[in-house]
Amino acid sequence: MIKDKEKKERKTVDKRILYTKKVLKDALLNELKNTPYEKIGIVKLCDSAQISRSAFYLHYEGLDDLLTELVIEALRDNPMIVKYILGEYGTGKISAESGQLSPDIEKYNVLLYDMRSLRIIMGIIASMYKDEFMSDIMEKKGIPKDEAEIIFYYQMSGMIFTASELGADSLERIKEIRKFSDKIF
Repeated sequence: MIKDKEKKERKTVDKRILYTKKVLKDALLNELKNTPYEKIGIVKLCDSAQISRSAFYLHYEGLDDLLTELVIEALRDNPMIVKYILGEYGTGKISAESGQLSPDIEKYNVLLYDMRSLRIIMGIIASMYKDEFMSDIMEKKGIPKDEAEIIFYYQMSGMIFTASELGADSLERIKEIRKFSDKIF
């Protein structure tokens, strides 16, 4: 009987945690539409999300933690973004079945217009795919490790910054840019 009550309490807590995190992420995405990341304050963000600051700090140490979790979520929900950014090398585990972008992909576009979120995106992609990308391109193209690393960073940053410069549909534009760059390279 006690275990059932504990399970029910945990479920309730889990729902509240999920709700709190969701409204904070949505509020951050909303704020990024009009305010540069470095000018977003936790107080204003919490007011916008209608969440107390103590609730914010219960889940995150600061805005960077929230932004990082948001970027990870965007890449997890839309793994083809990574394939569009990096191309064929090092992305073999991302299958065609995962090629559908989530219906709410547009909400993440704003992440491509802020330098801080771009750095986090690139850091996450590098931590997850750099070694595999480098091994793959070294094997297929017969190039040394230092050149493979240059190509990795060039490919990743070039695709991301090009998309961010091209406007509102940045994540959809990455798909188009990928097709164009594959023709050339």
